[in-house]
Amino acid sequence: MQVNTSYTNSILGIFSSQGKNDTTASSVASGAKNEDEVAISGSAVQQLQTAMGVLETSSASSKSANRQDLSDMSNNISKKISAILINNQIYGHGDMDFKINSYGKIEVSGDVANKDAIEKTLNSDPSLMNDIAEAISTAKSIASAEIEREYKIRLDGGSENEDEEDEEEKKRDLLKYQEDLTVKVQSLMNQVNGANSLSMNSAGAISYQALAISSSFTGMSF
Repeated sequence: MQVNTSYTNSILGIFSSQGKNDTTASSVASGAKNEDEVAISGSAVQQLQTAMGVLETSSASSKSANRQDLSDMSNNISKKISAILINNQIYGHGDMDFKINSYGKIEVSGDVANKDAIEKTLNSDPSLMNDIAEAISTAKSIASAEIEREYKIRLDGGSENEDEEDEEEKKRDLLKYQEDLTVKVQSLMNQVNGANSLSMNSAGAISYQALAISSSFTGMSF
């Protein structure tokens, strides 16, 4: 199915029109009407505006962040944690999940022996707390940017059914596909925003909850 580019571009234009009311957004959407009449419902416009608002807010700081930066942060965190635990004679901790709680302290979760001792020891190093918080924030920014890129690629894809002869039916199918995709992306972005943990396995390798979420959509390894 041939995608109506003017229609798609008008949707992306709606995305950049944050803060405008529904009437204004609807008039922008009507700019897609050329020889092919396209009707966009108010709810669809609202979904599209909301989604892009989340995307732009979440990925604003991601332009300077990349996976190599995060890899360097992860290596530093892994070495710090291992050194702190060894220096305090804490061994055999296994896999651990870390997050920074509302009090700015490191919390350890999972089936971890000596959990309380590990938390107390790690919280004795303020620089580690800052490193973990920065790495989690960076992972969320990267995940948001990767979801946004994949979203824009898929937005033009549509659901192609070559058996359909009715152009209006094709356009309705495309709009439904775009609405469903937008709802999915909204959900993913909300999950990324709430992804406040990282994991370290017994070998010291670190992974991030936010990147696991984006990977489920983009197919990129995390």
